[in-house]
Amino acid sequence: MFKYPIGIVVIISVILFLWAYSTKRQYITRLKDEENKYEKIDFTNVNELPYQIVNYLLYTKTQDAKVHRFKLSMSGQMRQTVDEPFNEIKVSQETFLSSGSRLFLMEMKYKGLMVRGIHDYNTQYAQMKIKVLDFFTVVNEKNNIMHKAETVTYLNDLCIFAPSSLRYEDVTFREIDEYTVSVSLTKHGYTVSAELYFDEDYRLVNFVSFDRYMVIDGEYKQTRWETPLTDYKIQGDYYLPYLGSAIWVMEDGNFEYIKLIINEVTYN
Repeated sequence: MFKYPIGIVVIISVILFLWAYSTKRQYITRLKDEENKYEKIDFTNVNELPYQIVNYLLYTKTQDAKVHRFKLSMSGQMRQTVDEPFNEIKVSQETFLSSGSRLFLMEMKYKGLMVRGIHDYNTQYAQMKIKVLDFFTVVNEKNNIMHKAETVTYLNDLCIFAPSSLRYEDVTFREIDEYTVSVSLTKHGYTVSAELYFDEDYRLVNFVSFDRYMVIDGEYKQTRWETPLTDYKIQGDYYLPYLGSAIWVMEDGNFEYIKLIINEVTYN
């Protein structure tokens, strides 16, 4: 007589257990943490920008933007190896500039199974966790190399989605030529660098860094990382990149592992 009620209780218990330990739950919990300590940026300290960046701000209409935080909604495709086909993905991301935190949640179907991954970058650590069916952990990286690598990603996001914030971060610039600038960012105890490539209209068309690490044969290896941008469109009040990808540049060829469409960007 207790067969069905017990079954229902078991099902509910399993669902609650999976939710409590899911990557999506971790993402929501961390968002609440960041919102509880959220502060606005102090815009009094201003960096002098090279003319390439100034022209880029003018092109994107972000020269007067004062960004405290931003949220991204993206879709696209991702693959694990060069030989694999791409799989459809959905991405949510929120970045808090006052705390220097970036939260990234990805959902993908891989060989018919739901896979979720979270990147959690903050002042104390950087973590990448990937779960199959949101239960079986297949990747859980949390170390100094990850922290440095995610600092590059944070810099990449600033350059693409909040370029006016380069005025207020701990950055230095070095002009390479008329359309190329090197930028270095110090964040959470790590200093990383990248080269920014602009076209004749001073649109950012590529971001190149050697401060990220690819896992090759089970070991972290410092590898050239690029994020070319191929199109721009109006996002709210700004003219921002719309299509992009991420590429590992290796000795035996390029490995494009993710292609993204930036569907929506919201600020503050």
